[in-house]
Amino acid sequence: MKLILFKSHINLKKPFCWAVLAMALLVFFPACNSGPAPKKLETEGLTLMYREKSSLSSEINKMSFNHPVQLSHAEVHNHMLSLRYEELSLMGKKKYVFSSNGLEEVSRILTKALNRVKPDKFVHFVLETASGATEVEVFSTGDKLNWRIHSIRGLKFSSSSFANIGGSYWRLVPRKGQNYHVSKKLIGTSTRDNWIIADLKLTRIARGQVKKSSPPSERVRMPSPPTKKPAPASNRENLQQKLQFLKDLRDKELIDKSEYERKRKELIDTYL
Repeated sequence: MKLILFKSHINLKKPFCWAVLAMALLVFFPACNSGPAPKKLETEGLTLMYREKSSLSSEINKMSFNHPVQLSHAEVHNHMLSLRYEELSLMGKKKYVFSSNGLEEVSRILTKALNRVKPDKFVHFVLETASGATEVEVFSTGDKLNWRIHSIRGLKFSSSSFANIGGSYWRLVPRKGQNYHVSKKLIGTSTRDNWIIADLKLTRIARGQVKKSSPPSERVRMPSPPTKKPAPASNRENLQQKLQFLKDLRDKELIDKSEYERKRKELIDTYL
């Protein structure tokens, strides 16, 4: 009401009056926000910030965060390398959440953030890739590190099986020292497929590591390169087939990276 009376005595055709009116609006209607915007760290392809614990679900608000998180860069890097997922589709394969390329610097920044995060906040970051964004929330409870992942390379998580029609339905794949978070409900429990709880001191698991307990019958034998080079007409076709077979073995983690590179070089040297 006071603002209306004040406005009625102003000639809005004069620039000075517009300035007075703007100042009055700032006095009577301060900026409507709930507090200062969270500080962001933005580098090429990465946006990281601390967010309030109260912005999460009531279930998480009841948890006690163990912050700051005392982990070394090597330990955080190992956590990120260990996270895997699988697309629940006919041709779905197990893949790593984070690519090894460029992860050294990202894990270094995340380590510093976890070492400084306050008890009432958590770390939220978005990593941009050529395929899309990977969005993650990280916080510690007790001697565990929680990873809540909302999207992986542009594929948003959905607990609905109807998402499988579009090929975007996925779930994380726990490894040794990792488990799904289980929520208690009025009737029974619910497993969160996009939420991994891992031991803070996670056992180091190298990518592509072959289990020593695997029986000899399960070991994969690589095709031996031919002793004689094929005729030029079939040269490229044979090489492509063997390289594709080799790649499939690597994608399924049936061979490690060093063996993949060695066999790939042998094939190329044989056919070219």
